[in-house]
Amino acid sequence: MPFFSALVKSSRRASSRVQNKEENRKRNGNSYAVPQTNKQEKAQRRRSVRDFCNRVLKKDLGAQLHSSQRPYNATRDRIENSLDNNTVLPALGAQRQKSDPNKPLPPAPRENYVETKEQEAKRPVKNMERIMPTLSSADLQKLFSGAPQFTLRADEGYRGAPYPTVTFVGDDKEQMRKLTDHSPVRYKEWNSVTLATKQDSVEKNKYTPRCRERPNVLSMQGLERGTMGFTAALEIGVADSLKEDEQGFADNLFERRNTFWIKNQGLRRMSDEILGNGLIAASKAYHEKREANDVQWYSDLFTKFIFPPDQYHNKFIGHYDPHGLVLQAKTIIGLLSVPGIWLDFSLVEWRIRLGQILWHPPFDSSKVDTAEVYGEISGLVNTNYERKYWLLAQILLSCELLLRLDVLKEEQAYGFDIPEAVEWSLVLARQWLENVRLEWNGPEVTLDNLQYEGRSRKERVRCLLDFARILDWPHIEEFTAKIKGNNLRIAESTHSTPYGGTPLSTRSISYFGNQRPEFQRTSSKAQSIFSELHPGGWLSNTYLSGLTLPGEGLAHFLISTTIENDQLAISRLGRNASLYGGFKYSTRSFWSKECILGRVLAAGKDARECMGWVSSPITSKAMMEEWVDIEVDFILTQDKRPRVLQDKAVELDGNVIGGTEISSVLSGDFVLPSEEASTTEAITVEFESLDLKLAIEPDFPSDSSEESKIETYHSFMNFAVVTLGGKQKTIELHLKYHVHFVTAFPCISSKHTELLRPRHSPTYIQNPVTPSRDFRGHPLHKAFTYTTTSLLSLLDPRNCPLFADVIGASSASPLSTQRSIPSIVIIDCTDITYTGFPVRPAPSPSLGYAPDEEGFGSDLEMLVRAVCAERGWNAVISRRGRSCLACSVREAAALGWRVVVRLG
Repeated sequence: MPFFSALVKSSRRASSRVQNKEENRKRNGNSYAVPQTNKQEKAQRRRSVRDFCNRVLKKDLGAQLHSSQRPYNATRDRIENSLDNNTVLPALGAQRQKSDPNKPLPPAPRENYVETKEQEAKRPVKNMERIMPTLSSADLQKLFSGAPQFTLRADEGYRGAPYPTVTFVGDDKEQMRKLTDHSPVRYKEWNSVTLATKQDSVEKNKYTPRCRERPNVLSMQGLERGTMGFTAALEIGVADSLKEDEQGFADNLFERRNTFWIKNQGLRRMSDEILGNGLIAASKAYHEKREANDVQWYSDLFTKFIFPPDQYHNKFIGHYDPHGLVLQAKTIIGLLSVPGIWLDFSLVEWRIRLGQILWHPPFDSSKVDTAEVYGEISGLVNTNYERKYWLLAQILLSCELLLRLDVLKEEQAYGFDIPEAVEWSLVLARQWLENVRLEWNGPEVTLDNLQYEGRSRKERVRCLLDFARILDWPHIEEFTAKIKGNNLRIAESTHSTPYGGTPLSTRSISYFGNQRPEFQRTSSKAQSIFSELHPGGWLSNTYLSGLTLPGEGLAHFLISTTIENDQLAISRLGRNASLYGGFKYSTRSFWSKECILGRVLAAGKDARECMGWVSSPITSKAMMEEWVDIEVDFILTQDKRPRVLQDKAVELDGNVIGGTEISSVLSGDFVLPSEEASTTEAITVEFESLDLKLAIEPDFPSDSSEESKIETYHSFMNFAVVTLGGKQKTIELHLKYHVHFVTAFPCISSKHTELLRPRHSPTYIQNPVTPSRDFRGHPLHKAFTYTTTSLLSLLDPRNCPLFADVIGASSASPLSTQRSIPSIVIIDCTDITYTGFPVRPAPSPSLGYAPDEEGFGSDLEMLVRAVCAERGWNAVISRRGRSCLACSVREAAALGWRVVVRLG
């Protein structure tokens, strides 16, 4: 501890140095003088001495406490000893230096002081190039103009999982809105395949049900053949499927409906004449657009079809006009909401079997063991007649409800709490009113003599012929002439459909051979749909009538109607069909897109695709002209929750900044992915053969003949790969897994990459592709990592690790981030190996879709898809000129997939 006298002396010396500096400033005229009295000077000296003593005491006490508590550290002591010896270590010494606490403050500037040019020149200049600025929201909008962002949208009023959507950043939103990753519906007669178009463009004064099919059928038609869009890929995990035991539902259905009538729970026992005339009257009211008469509609509804609401048991009757449309609508909604009575068209199977119930075989009383009569209604023990009666009653009530909802104001119509099953009944009602014309045909007024006629039958026949022409149907000229000559129409009588000639018969209650395939299911039989085809059968009638509800049904109806009206095809293929498999007819093979073989063959030369079906010139020697089913395994994932339900993960992984805070985004956080070829070694790929090896026999009823069985096969594809040195090797790939392919969403290149000019910062990574006019695309945030590999390296057994090892390889961006987004593998097919194939033109943003691509395709594209199918990799198909590499990587991350196939 120093003596107090020493402290006073040191403070006086410091005070004298300050006075000398002040005198020097006065002589130079570069300072200001403040007169002080003797008392003020004494007080200032006392404060200086007191402050200096306090600082010394605190410094010594703190040093003693710190040295007694901290552990020994040799490195730290070495650095401190070096500093004591005035030796500065690189970087560390500069950080340990401290400013003098006794250094006086700089003088305040004089009033009205103006700096001279000489003084301004001497001032040190900051090197702004060495400072990495943050990017503002406006900078990010410019940088990612035209880049898709992948999100999930929870629409108000809709039930279930959120809806996957793609939005764009930028000013030219009108141009970006036309970009899409799927093809449009070719004909307006096919618009009923999806509810997406109706919800995007709501018609005025028409009620739009708040339900949708899953996956979105429109998004199932990807721009690349055999692929789907982003929306459909996410919705696969929550796809429409059979949600209950339909066998148990059908067993007790008659008893439940009988009890419903006995208890008088709202529905009157209508005769066939009242039921048929009610449907005809509803159709006329819809097309003639008559003005709503509340009293007349009330009288027709509550005196012919249903009972009026009981004022003692109906809680809402006192709140509305007793004869108004609101009360009528609420009464019908309550009646259609009774569980276990009506068909639930939110289930995909009932949407397909709708036509089967309408065009059932006629009632044969000789097959009935017992008969009961309920009032004026007889023959209800006939299962087919009973189902048809209740289906038409459900359609009638749904039409009556829809007519009232169209008239009501929007806030009233959408204010009702309508269950999902009733919403789907309204979808059926709209299809019925717009497409079906009814009339009595026969001496007796019975439901069997009710004739259905499609309002757009001729247009649907034209669409059917175009469907066959697009798929390159064999003998297309003869087929077209026959269809036009026979004036194809709905069969006038259900006698043309044999009793056992439908999937729904006394032998099997379900339309499907087993349940529809679900995500992560491993049973191969889960993906089989078996049907029986007959000329003029219910499948053709359903298509021609226009009763094609949203979902996958239209694809089944199109191919079935084509075969049922080609006598040569049905004679060669037989009557049994596997609608999730494929068949060989003449010199071509036809495959459902639900089949993995169809998705792979769709990438080949001269392949065709239309509405869920793929045609290819490639056939197998093991295939006769017959239907076949393909055995596959389904991918098992660790995450049990479907990706579409993980809204935060999808939005953060698909965001342009990788889920980081926007306030901390720096220009050095981005890289420009290189488009240079991953290899310069040229190879030639040639398809050799398709081999089908018998797997197992599917389950069939015991009374089916051997000729009716559809065999199940494993599929193998053989390719010949020739390298630059002339070495040739044959590669056999087993299409083992049920994988999916997605067309990468198109983007418009950014024009503001100058915002990423190189910085003199240790964290900035400069890609070989520097920001320039030649770069096309968007930057990639450091949160996303990827590994690029060539197809040739992937085929080499020595360089063919497991999928987990591939994604764990070194990535293009070594920068770390707090969020852990899985690494993406890019299979590069854009190198010199692709020079021999035609370049596919990029779609114009004004078109919004790709042109017809019948002339494109290659063996190389089939090979890379076959590799993915063998190893169980879902892949994003990204094509140069349409999608940039960065946006494709972000889309794969948003989907939770690991592979991007980069094509030229």
